[in-house]
Amino acid sequence: MTSQCDSKQPPRPHSPASMTVPQIPSSIHTEQPKLINDMTLSPGSESPVNLRGGGRHNRHHHSHTGRK
Repeated sequence: MTSQCDSKQPPRPHSPASMTVPQIPSSIHTEQPKLINDMTLSPGSESPVNLRGGGRHNRHHHSHTGRK
Protein backbone atom coordinates (compact mmCIF):
# COMPACT_ATOMS: atom_id res chain seq x y z
CA MET A 1 0.00 0.00 0.00
CA THR A 2 2.78 2.40 0.88
CA SER A 3 4.68 1.61 -2.33
CA GLN A 4 1.52 2.17 -4.42
CA CYS A 5 0.83 5.55 -2.83
CA ASP A 6 4.44 6.61 -3.29
CA SER A 7 4.58 5.53 -6.93
CA LYS A 8 1.17 7.11 -7.64
CA GLN A 9 1.90 10.45 -5.98
CA PRO A 10 5.19 11.35 -7.73
CA PRO A 11 3.98 10.83 -11.35
CA ARG A 12 0.89 12.98 -10.84
CA PRO A 13 2.55 16.18 -9.53
CA HIS A 14 5.79 15.64 -11.48
CA SER A 15 4.14 15.33 -14.90
CA PRO A 16 1.67 18.27 -14.80
CA ALA A 17 3.26 20.52 -12.17
CA SER A 18 6.84 20.13 -13.37
CA MET A 19 6.08 20.38 -17.09
CA THR A 20 3.34 23.02 -17.02
CA VAL A 21 4.50 25.27 -14.19
CA PRO A 22 8.31 25.59 -14.00
CA GLN A 23 9.53 24.29 -17.38
CA ILE A 24 7.07 25.85 -19.86
CA PRO A 25 6.71 29.32 -18.28
CA SER A 26 10.37 29.45 -17.33
CA SER A 27 11.67 28.68 -20.83
CA ILE A 28 8.99 30.76 -22.58
CA HIS A 29 9.48 33.79 -20.34
CA THR A 30 13.26 33.69 -20.80
CA GLU A 31 13.06 32.98 -24.55
CA GLN A 32 10.25 35.43 -25.38
CA PRO A 33 12.10 38.59 -24.31
CA LYS A 34 15.24 37.46 -26.12
CA LEU A 35 13.39 36.64 -29.34
CA ILE A 36 11.37 39.87 -29.20
CA ASN A 37 14.48 41.97 -28.55
CA ASP A 38 16.41 40.29 -31.36
CA MET A 39 13.49 40.62 -33.80
CA THR A 40 12.93 44.31 -32.97
CA LEU A 41 16.67 45.07 -33.01
CA SER A 42 17.98 43.54 -36.25
CA PRO A 43 16.04 40.54 -37.65
CA GLY A 44 12.71 42.22 -36.86
CA SER A 45 13.43 45.17 -39.16
CA GLU A 46 14.86 42.92 -41.89
CA SER A 47 12.09 40.30 -41.78
CA PRO A 48 9.15 42.74 -42.00
CA VAL A 49 10.94 44.87 -44.59
CA ASN A 50 11.54 41.91 -46.88
CA LEU A 51 8.03 40.55 -46.37
CA ARG A 52 6.43 43.98 -46.81
CA GLY A 53 8.56 44.77 -49.84
CA GLY A 54 7.48 41.53 -51.53
CA GLY A 55 3.84 42.17 -50.66
CA ARG A 56 4.01 45.74 -51.97
CA HIS A 57 5.66 44.66 -55.20
CA ASN A 58 3.04 41.97 -55.73
CA ARG A 59 0.25 44.43 -55.04
CA HIS A 60 1.70 46.98 -57.43
CA HIS A 61 1.99 44.36 -60.15
CA HIS A 62 -1.58 43.26 -59.57
CA SER A 63 -2.88 46.82 -59.74
CA HIS A 64 -0.87 47.53 -62.91
CA THR A 65 -2.14 44.39 -64.62
CA GLY A 66 -5.69 45.24 -63.54
CA ARG A 67 -5.46 48.76 -64.97
CA LYS A 68 -3.98 47.49 -68.22
